Amino acid sequence: MFKFFRQQIVVSLLLFALSTTTAIAIELQAHIEPTHVTLGDTVTLIVQLINDSNQNITITSEPDVNALQTNFTVYGPSTSHYTQSINGVNTQQISWQYNLEPLHDGTFTIPAMKVATSQGEFQSQPIVMTVGKSNTGGATPHLTASVSNLQPYLHQPIYYTLRLYHLGNISNLEAVLPEDGILMETLPDSVKKSTAVVDGQAMDVLEVTYLLTPLRSGEIQLTPAKIKGAKVERNNRRQHSDIDFFLGYSNSRPFTLSSDILTLQVKAPEAQPWLPAQNLTLTEKWESDTTQEVTAGTPIIRTLTVTAENVGGQPLSSLENIMQDNVNFKVRAPKPDSKRTFTTNSNIPITEVIQTFSIIPLKAGNLTLPAIRIPWWNLKTNQTVWAELPAKTINIIENQYIVNSNITTPTATEKAVKVVSQNVTLSLSQHGLLIFSLCALFIALVRSWLLRRPKRMITITKTPTLSYKAFKAQLNATTTLEETIILIQTWATIHWQLPENSTLQHISLYVMQNYENSNIIIKLLKQLDATLYGQQKIVLAEWQHQFMDALKQIQLKQNNSINITPTLASLNP
Repeated sequence: MFKFFRQQIVVSLLLFALSTTTAIAIELQAHIEPTHVTLGDTVTLIVQLINDSNQNITITSEPDVNALQTNFTVYGPSTSHYTQSINGVNTQQISWQYNLEPLHDGTFTIPAMKVATSQGEFQSQPIVMTVGKSNTGGATPHLTASVSNLQPYLHQPIYYTLRLYHLGNISNLEAVLPEDGILMETLPDSVKKSTAVVDGQAMDVLEVTYLLTPLRSGEIQLTPAKIKGAKVERNNRRQHSDIDFFLGYSNSRPFTLSSDILTLQVKAPEAQPWLPAQNLTLTEKWESDTTQEVTAGTPIIRTLTVTAENVGGQPLSSLENIMQDNVNFKVRAPKPDSKRTFTTNSNIPITEVIQTFSIIPLKAGNLTLPAIRIPWWNLKTNQTVWAELPAKTINIIENQYIVNSNITTPTATEKAVKVVSQNVTLSLSQHGLLIFSLCALFIALVRSWLLRRPKRMITITKTPTLSYKAFKAQLNATTTLEETIILIQTWATIHWQLPENSTLQHISLYVMQNYENSNIIIKLLKQLDATLYGQQKIVLAEWQHQFMDALKQIQLKQNNSINITPTLASLNP
C-alpha cells in the first residue's frame, strides 16, 4: 500500500512539473536601459514576448503605452521578430522597443505591459526608474543657447548659437530649433569643434550657428532648443582595442539635451516703408546705348539690381511697380529674380534682387524717365537712407514704318468730281471682233466644264492582312479588356471571314466547328466573355499569353468547309 501511494505522489509531482513548465513556456518581459538618468537623457524600454511552448502564437494587441505619456515623450515602437528551431524545438521571440524622453525629474513606475495573443493575455512586471535634475553646467553633458543681440529691430537678422558640451563619441545628431515668431536659416560652414575645460575637466564642444530673423515686434520667447543623438559606448562584455571600436564592437544609447529659454525684445519699425540693413546699393544696366537716338516703338531694356547687406530672410518689397505706364511710354516687367548668399568669412547675409523692365516709347521727342528712390534703415547710424538713380532722358525719333491709322475724309471745301457722260459708237469691224471674243469665251467655258467633270474610277479594295507575329505584338501592347476584344474580332474578320461585330460566343462556336485542338482557346474565350460581364476576374497579361499559345495549336479540320453563321449586332456593354 505504501508503495502504491509513493508511486501516486511521484506521478503527481511529474504532472505538476510539466504543467509548470508549460505555464512558463510563454512569458512577457520588460526592462529599461538605464534605470537612473538625468532630465534630458533618453531611456530605452524593451518589451519581449518569449515563446518556448513549441506552438506558434498570433499577436492580437500590442503593448499599450498611453499611460507613459504623462511623464514621458514616447517614440516608437520598432518591432523585431526572431524564430529559432533546435532539435525540433521552436523558440519564438517578438520585441517592441520604445525610446522614452522624461518630461520632468522624479521617481516613476513603468506600469506592467500587457500583450494579447491567440494563447491568451500575458503581462510583465512593473519597473521603477529615477530621473534626476537636468545638467545645465559643470563637467556633465549639457546644451547652451545664445544670441548676438537680445533687442533687435523687426526684420534685423541676429545670430543664434548652440553649444553642445559632451564627453566621448556621439552620433546621429538632430537639432530641434524654436519656430514661433521667427525665421531660422542654416549658415554655410557654421559647425565648429573645439575643447573647453569645465570644472577642471576637458570637454568636447560642438558649436552650431544659425541666422535668426524676428518676424514680429514685441516680446518673443524662444522655446528651449533640443539636440537629439546617440552616445556611442564601448561594449562592456570584453575589452576591445581601438580597431575593434571602429569595426563596430560598440553600442549606443539615445540622448536628448535641452537649452534654456531665451527672450527677445524686438523693436518696432521707426519708418515706413521699413527695410533694415547694413548697406544697400541700387544699380542699373541698359542693353542698348541710350546716349544715341532710339526709334519710337523699339523696346529699351533696363535692368535694376538692388543689393542689400545684412538683411533678414523675409522677402524684400517687389520692384515690379517702381515704373508705371504713362502717355509717353509703356512698361512691361516680368517677375524679378532673387538670390541670397553669405560672405565667406563672417557669414553676413546678402540679398540681391534683379528686376528687368522693357520700356516701349510711344512717340518722338525727349523721353524723360523719372528718378528712382528706395528708402532703407541704416543699422549703423540708425537713420533712414535713400538709394537712388537720377532721372534719365532719351531722344526718341519717329518710326517711318509706323503708319498713322487716322484716315482723313474729304471736306466740304474740296471740289466735287464732275461726272461726264459720252455716247460710244462701234464700227462694223469692232462689232465682229466683239462677237468673236464672246464666242471664244463661251467655248473656253464649256471646255473647262468638261475637264472638271468627275471621272468614273474603279477602286480595288485590298484585303487587309494581319500576321500571327503582328497580332501577338499588338495583343501584348493592349492593356484594357475592350482593346483585347476588338483585336480578337479583327483577327476573326481577317482570318476567319467573320463579321466585324462578332460576339465572343459566335467566335467560340466557329472555332469549335472548324478547328481541331480548340478546347483551350474556347475556354479562354469563355473566360474573357465572363470577365466582360463582371462574372469573373482574370489577369489580362497572363490571359493574352495563354491565348497566343492556344491560337498557335489549333488546326483546320480536314474536308471541312468554312462554316460562317450569321450574327446580330454585338450587345456588349
